[in-house]
Amino acid sequence: MKDIFRYTVLGSLILYFVWFFLPHAWIYLYGEEEIALLTFSNYGAKFNDNGPLLYIFMIANVVSSLGLLQYKKWARTAFFALTVFPVFLSLISGFLVSPPFDTALGYIVTLLTGSIVKMSYLTSVGEDFS
Repeated sequence: MKDIFRYTVLGSLILYFVWFFLPHAWIYLYGEEEIALLTFSNYGAKFNDNGPLLYIFMIANVVSSLGLLQYKKWARTAFFALTVFPVFLSLISGFLVSPPFDTALGYIVTLLTGSIVKMSYLTSVGEDFS
């Protein structure tokens, strides 16, 4: 189970990086019309998410994932908090406009995140956290 946990954390981290930086490749992947549609993402948001908040969140996610690989209890708590926080943030985030590949990749990352939380709290892996 430990190997499955570690591979899941690593896989999730790699896919999260790809998903996080994928918008930087949109200009190479999509035409003008698609890019125009993508500019409506976060329309009506109550805060500006183009600032450093997304990068701080990403760094916190990486740090907590690395802590999970070392079975640190603080990392498990932080990872869980970083999993729950976007649920509340989405209530004030405005409209979501996302290309199909980004959506699919984000869904896979979400499934892996749920698996990591489950394994770290509800399986024998949870006993290794100190």
